[in-house]
Amino acid sequence: PAADRVAELMLSPLLLLGVWCVPLLCLRAHDARAAIEAHDRSTADELRFSEILWSDLQSLAAPKQTQLQDDRRIVPGEVVGRGAGDRDRCIVRVRDARGIERGMPVVSGDSYVGRVSAVNAEANSVEVTLVTAGDFFVGARIDDAEPSAQRGVAWMTVGGLELARRGSNREFFLAVHNPSKRERDRGRVVASELLEDLDRFAVLAEGFELGELLRLGPGKLGLIPTLDFGAGLYHVAILTPAQVREVETDELEFALVDPYWVPTRSLTPGHPSPWRSGLRISTGEARGVDQGAAVIRGARLVGRVCERGLWSSAVQLLDDPGLVVVVAARLDGKPEPVVLGRMISLGRTERAGWIELRWESQLSFDFSALDQLAPGEDKAWSGRVWADLVTGSGEPGLPGGLVLGRALLPARAEPGSPQIVYLDAGLAGEAFSDLWVRATDGEEQL
Repeated sequence: PAADRVAELMLSPLLLLGVWCVPLLCLRAHDARAAIEAHDRSTADELRFSEILWSDLQSLAAPKQTQLQDDRRIVPGEVVGRGAGDRDRCIVRVRDARGIERGMPVVSGDSYVGRVSAVNAEANSVEVTLVTAGDFFVGARIDDAEPSAQRGVAWMTVGGLELARRGSNREFFLAVHNPSKRERDRGRVVASELLEDLDRFAVLAEGFELGELLRLGPGKLGLIPTLDFGAGLYHVAILTPAQVREVETDELEFALVDPYWVPTRSLTPGHPSPWRSGLRISTGEARGVDQGAAVIRGARLVGRVCERGLWSSAVQLLDDPGLVVVVAARLDGKPEPVVLGRMISLGRTERAGWIELRWESQLSFDFSALDQLAPGEDKAWSGRVWADLVTGSGEPGLPGGLVLGRALLPARAEPGSPQIVYLDAGLAGEAFSDLWVRATDGEEQL
């Protein structure tokens, strides 16, 4: 790396002459959304699809049950990264951090996520400590619709993780501490604080789901979580008291609207290694490009920066083995989007333009009701469903809502059981022209 750095500095004048003296590149508008809309009809259609799906993903984060909405203000937030070296803390951007305080509950839909642990009003961001943290505790109870006098209410504390075996797979469960009735090992568990006087925001979390109770072994209970805390937190909602009026509750802006996109172009046609897939672009650290930054053509993700230089960067393409993306999907026949979690590229398939993705789900999925092959479709695809994939949020430099392509998903997926997803990524030669790369937008300051 040191030798590469010296060589790049020595060759900088030639590189600058070759890149920045191209008039067409210099005259291009620095508005990614406008450039996409003006490109052609197909890319404009992809942009509209991307915006709608991204908005729908935001909507998933708002509580659905009426009783979970009452006497609360619901502040939308997008996960943009994790705490430094700590997967149990995440960074969430909001439109306006005024009125948000430490200790306020954070949820996703009707599920409990954690609490606000720090607020950065200048950057409009908050740090959230997840319920998976080893030092996190929240009061909880089994949500019996009508608990009998004999059974009574079962109370417990939830926080941290337990690793245990279920069937042939080893899985993580939310840890249960000090249950009041150890014989109870079934039921839906919700947040419920007994000592509300010690936490003025505790009442806001009342009734949000933590998971399904399960006996993990003799004397040991755990919860099957309702969320993929590792890679499936894209959008969340911060709950404030209803009287907090200064906080913004409008939707967040779509990433392609913001000013952090820089036009760039491909300097090389591919990767030097025949078994890899990549290219080099004409933008680097001097323009604010960071490791992991998204590279797009239109609203479609082309790849991510894997190595940045001062004036240029190496890009790992979608069909390069090892590329990591977090994924959401719109399935044919299912109106609501689905959060799928992390997928890893395994490289190209024999079918031109298609790639394989390894998906190890952290939750159970059953799409079998949608498994219907159209006339003339390959019978080898039986047991799979069609979906349109986009990126999720939570990875620095990789905004949510970028189009990945049309894909075949397995109709069923279980936690810890790896599955193969087939993606038509459309990586033809023209995909590497008219490129944009995401520059640093202040995430490192959050």
